[in-house]
Amino acid sequence: MKYIFVLMMLINLKSYSFKVVVTGIEEKKADIYMAIFEKDEGFPYEVKNGVFVWTGNPGEAEKGIETGLPAGRYAVVVYQDLNDNHEMDRWFWGKPKEPYGLSGADRKLRRRPKFHDGAVKIDSDDVVEVRLWNP
Repeated sequence: MKYIFVLMMLINLKSYSFKVVVTGIEEKKADIYMAIFEKDEGFPYEVKNGVFVWTGNPGEAEKGIETGLPAGRYAVVVYQDLNDNHEMDRWFWGKPKEPYGLSGADRKLRRRPKFHDGAVKIDSDDVVEVRLWNP
């Protein structure tokens, strides 16, 4: 009987871990950087302010990255570091010089994205697809 109780408790503690899949990757050698934000502080360029930060190769990103984050409202920013300087290079007016993507964006934005532009509500084991756009 106590095993059934423990099993039921574990089922109720389940968090909704979602996966992020990156598409549109053309350069297969340069690292992919991903940051997930739960508020607009630092969004989209200050990756260290994300609640989840990941760096890896394009093959891993195309298969999908498990976040381990609970249900909530998140915005995902992805960029590819073509020159290996560990940051998103931008023109002086802020437009990225390297491939980038944003959750919820079905086209390339012509202005600096705001948190609400990419915020996606996660309430189940979802897969969030982020397409990389060339600058």
